[in-house]
Amino acid sequence: MRFAAATLCAFLLLGCERETAFERLSSQAAASNPPRLWAVSVIRNGDEAAKVTLCASDEIRAGFTRMIPMHDGKACALSAQPEFLENRVKIRCVADGRPMLVENFTKGDVAREFSVYMRMRSLDGGEVVREQTRRYRLLGACPAGWAAGWSTDRSGQVVPGVMR
Repeated sequence: MRFAAATLCAFLLLGCERETAFERLSSQAAASNPPRLWAVSVIRNGDEAAKVTLCASDEIRAGFTRMIPMHDGKACALSAQPEFLENRVKIRCVADGRPMLVENFTKGDVAREFSVYMRMRSLDGGEVVREQTRRYRLLGACPAGWAAGWSTDRSGQVVPGVMR
């Protein structure tokens, strides 16, 4: 009976392995296209105001040019699909009950070093609600033991990602 249960379990792969299918696929993806370490700086008045490092997969890196700002502690809620233009992404969203337009302008080589200027404007008054420039610079391989999503905080402390 014990052999039959083990055989059935192995045959059906119903949780008998330690590694889940998601973990296996993630490992395979990381092996074929490993995440890379990026320096991410917030630029204010032309100077670096804050800097972190981030171990980013291609999926995370794709979001670098599509910043959606926080407003009063909440992300601006999308009200339409983003519009992708050359070196620019337009995002319509709602923050604090007000319609907003977020525009991200990208300059530089997105494979190595580039900057993104983000501007959030109110569509009911036109005023700029928030703006920020971030600079991204590829550093190379992620540190040993790091997975996509791991980063350092502003003080340089390692912050493990949610998934490992």
